[in-house]
Amino acid sequence: MSGGEAGMTTDDTGIVPGSLTVDADYWVRAATARVRRWCGWHVAPSKACKGSCNTRGGLIIGLPLMHITEIRRISVHGVDVTDTARIDKENGLIELDHPIRPGINAVSYDVDAGWDPDDVPDVQQVVLQAARRASSAPAGLVKSQSVNGSSVTYGFGTDGAPAVTLLASEKETLAPYRIGARP
Repeated sequence: MSGGEAGMTTDDTGIVPGSLTVDADYWVRAATARVRRWCGWHVAPSKACKGSCNTRGGLIIGLPLMHITEIRRISVHGVDVTDTARIDKENGLIELDHPIRPGINAVSYDVDAGWDPDDVPDVQQVVLQAARRASSAPAGLVKSQSVNGSSVTYGFGTDGAPAVTLLASEKETLAPYRIGARP
């Protein structure tokens, strides 16, 4: 074990390297991970996304990403539909010419997707707020807050440990970037 800041210890078993420093960058990374988990994908920056996903069948297929910036290949049940499908790049939806049957991992994609970080200052703001709150909460996490009444309610994770959380207002801000149920 080696020591980090604020009495934190780390280990060298793989997930927490001995060189980990619990500082502002750590909390930003933790808040970014929390935002990405809540949204269901990486959001920013635009990067190569290659994988496969399920389909419920029909004419519309939803990829597990949004804001497609480049399309290299999309195939359904092994058939390349890159040039024949209509693609809603903002929402990651594909409309086909004919209905397809449902399938597990039936859709393969090789695209670039995500926003330029400078184009999503609202997402950056949520990350920074959540990081600031988690790093400075003296008795746990801020569960609710009010401005004029100057009250703060602290909460903890389900097991009593502090964790990066998102307030309801932050989830509202992130809602346009969230991948929900897909066709």
